[in-house]
Amino acid sequence: MNTRSKTTAVAATAALALAACSSGTSAGGSGEPLVDGTLKLALQADPGSLFPHTTADSYSRQVIAFGYESLVTIAPEGEVRPWLAEKWETSTTATTFTVREGVKCADGSPLTAKTVAANFDWLAEPKNGSPLLGVFVPPGLTTTVDEAARTVTLTASGPAPFLLESLGQAFIACDAALKAPTDHAAKFNGTGPYELTEVKAGNSYTLTRREDYAWGPMGTTAKTPGLPKTVVVTVVGDNTTRANLLLSRETNGAGVEGPEAKRVAGADLPSLDFNLPSTAVFLNHAATRPTADPAVRKALVQATNTRAVADILGGGDGGEALSFMAGDPKVCQPGKIHEAAPKYSVDEAKRTLDAAGWTAAGDGTRTKDGRELALVVVVRSDAQRVAGFEYLVKEWQKIGVKATLKTTDPAGASAILFDPVAGDWDVADWGLAAPFPNMLVPFFSGAGPGNFSKIANPAYDEKVAAASGKLGAQGCADWVAAETALVAAADILPIGWTQVSYFYQGFKSDRSLQIEPWSLRQSS
Repeated sequence: MNTRSKTTAVAATAALALAACSSGTSAGGSGEPLVDGTLKLALQADPGSLFPHTTADSYSRQVIAFGYESLVTIAPEGEVRPWLAEKWETSTTATTFTVREGVKCADGSPLTAKTVAANFDWLAEPKNGSPLLGVFVPPGLTTTVDEAARTVTLTASGPAPFLLESLGQAFIACDAALKAPTDHAAKFNGTGPYELTEVKAGNSYTLTRREDYAWGPMGTTAKTPGLPKTVVVTVVGDNTTRANLLLSRETNGAGVEGPEAKRVAGADLPSLDFNLPSTAVFLNHAATRPTADPAVRKALVQATNTRAVADILGGGDGGEALSFMAGDPKVCQPGKIHEAAPKYSVDEAKRTLDAAGWTAAGDGTRTKDGRELALVVVVRSDAQRVAGFEYLVKEWQKIGVKATLKTTDPAGASAILFDPVAGDWDVADWGLAAPFPNMLVPFFSGAGPGNFSKIANPAYDEKVAAASGKLGAQGCADWVAAETALVAAADILPIGWTQVSYFYQGFKSDRSLQIEPWSLRQSS
């Protein structure tokens, strides 16, 4: 498995949040269905591997969704709706799904309860290294099949507060794909409405409608008016270029941020606008790094003017960070986690380092036991993000920190952060958000690969344990307290929220954790 596959489906990128923020958006056309049209979408980063169980990256999920489907779909208000499962029963420890009849895989084989169970067996097997284990699928999950009744019972090893919602979002692969995952890194074998007909890695992905598709939600079939015959997803990493493609009508949909979003909005294109965590400052707690020292982490937070950085990242529209819980469905109301962080004060930051034995050398850089306070700062390489962290590095110099920026694209940043051996970093610009708070737990605790910054916070663990024993939203107060504990301890610093816009023209669709391809409707 490549390193990039370990990135999270809950990474706070535009692709995820705009996919999770609304349902049933309408386009600006006449409303007349366009028959057998071609839809063009711009994606911020290359999706990489398209086997659904070895990647949880939001960009990958968006492309994968054209060929693979999940057991349920979730409306923005939180209502769970049938999809490959026609009904279910659930608790905090087990969910039983009844698999819909008449669903066919891309290779013509029928989807069975046994195939669905095999997917969760594969995901739950630690040797397979799926990044979805601990996110959508709780560790220790077991399966029971009743083929005659078409049911699959999935049982967790302990309390799982959002078990139905989490399990229901995992894509279901067909038998041939499960048996040969590497052979399906660039081809589909699922039940989705599209086949992958052309791949130009790093450039574009062409998808063609399956003419036998007849089991979509709300009666959707291949013959439904407005369902595109062809979809072309083009990788466009540059924010300005995506804006220009929208304005020239060379793409039907794209996410745009900052001043470029204002420029596109001025052309009266319809959009979904939402607040998204702009980034978080992740601090490497590994014992060999300077940031393993709690005093260093606290001082860095004290020397960070989060509002100023958020304004740079958001083109002047930055706001305070409220929560790592973002997007729809809104299962918990966000708190105000920014208020829990050690207060901004350069003088206090200096005193924190003084008290911990970090002394200033002749050039102003601090040392302790012969070691410089020199940090490697990994930053994703779009212009505003680099500008924000260049400002931050200069601020940290005032307290005696020598920081070096290492800029890279999102895939490169992921490779650095999720490599426990070769990953060279102390501070990282990395986004993390999810509508379901339990999905965040593997990234803030435990010994698994998701906890790439090696956070160990007993107060967080205690609140997570309390929340996990309560069904759904009943545990929200504990979930809010848990993420607040992380920020209060300076284990992580959310920088702020920024407005992100997804502009669209000539189509409408529903959204769950991504644009739902079955719901695409083009109009003239």
